[in-house]
Amino acid sequence: MFDRYFGIPQHVVRAGVWSQMKPSEQSLYVCLMHDSERYSTRQLRRTDAVLCGLTGLSARAFCNARKKLQERGLVRCRRGSGNVYVYTLCDPQTSAPWPGDPKQPIRYQKKSAPQNETPGSTAPSGVQAFQPYPSRDSTSAPCEPPLKSCIVPLKF
Repeated sequence: MFDRYFGIPQHVVRAGVWSQMKPSEQSLYVCLMHDSERYSTRQLRRTDAVLCGLTGLSARAFCNARKKLQERGLVRCRRGSGNVYVYTLCDPQTSAPWPGDPKQPIRYQKKSAPQNETPGSTAPSGVQAFQPYPSRDSTSAPCEPPLKSCIVPLKF
């Protein structure tokens, strides 16, 4: 969509995984996704020194971030020769490596509409209603109502 940008799987953000990640994990994941896009592969061979340089993390923080990304099912790592690790990016929904050749792009497939959905309906069935963010403390004002309650129908 944007020139010279790269993506992160939507599921990582929408499922709340991103908000549970520490900044060091986020930094390493973004760098891995960047290199994946840059070199057109979902399997990367990188030294700790190269990734520490990209992320700006200390060796200890980097090692912990790598372990947590594996626990979250976002990457699989195996040690190669020397201080080289092979990182395999995983589908965040399944925690398994993306199917097929790592050098071949994964094509997005639109979800088909459920059979009980009628054309022209405002939201597909199974979509959760918007929930406002909870107040951060008990002294603050209550959350705003959902956005759809503020919509005024227009007549033409």
